[in-house]
This record gives sequence, structure tokens and C-alpha cells, in this order.
Amino acid sequence: MVYQSELRPWLIDTLNFMIEQLNQARVPSEQLVAVDAVAGLLPYLLVRLKEDTTIAAHFALALDVWIDPNHAKRVWNLLANEPPATFAQSANDLIQRLEILETIVRSTPA
Repeated sequence: MVYQSELRPWLIDTLNFMIEQLNQARVPSEQLVAVDAVAGLLPYLLVRLKEDTTIAAHFALALDVWIDPNHAKRVWNLLANEPPATFAQSANDLIQRLEILETIVRSTPA
């Protein structure tokens, strides 16, 4: 399949969107919708990661069950329904992972 955007800029935009949504989800009334928006990107993310196995390996290591097709739906649903205090901790962890991945995407040679 031919895409209109290069992989790396698309990944950076996607990672930034995910971070933005997780930050918005800190408001309890936004938590479910924002987490659903992030989880909704996963099928597209997994397809695009097939274009670069090195970057895909970094994503698999950093996000583990969060992008594993066998577990992702369950863990994202659990995250969406966490109490606000617990969610804040989980969101912080995920945001750190996403920020690390952004650094990797920017620095990995094409």
C-alpha cells in the first residue's frame, strides 16, 4: 500500500496526538473519550509499523501489552475506567513511554 505521508513524520504526529489525548484524559469527564481516541489509532499504528522493523521493535518493547493485539483492547478498556488518581499514574507512565518513542523515531537512521 502507498501512503500519502512518510512513516517517521506520521509516527511523530501520531505519538504527539496520543500524548495530547492522554493529557486531556486527566480531566475525568474526558477520560473515556480520550483513551478511546488513542486506542482507536492502534490498528493503523500496527499497519504502519510494518514498514520499519527496527522502529516496530522499539514500539513492541516500549508499549508491550498496550499494542499487543491479544491484550490491547482489554488493557485500554481497563485504563479508560480507572479511578482518576490511578489513571493519572498510568497516563504518566504511558506518556513517558510515548515521549521516549518519539525521541527514538527522530533519532533512528532512515
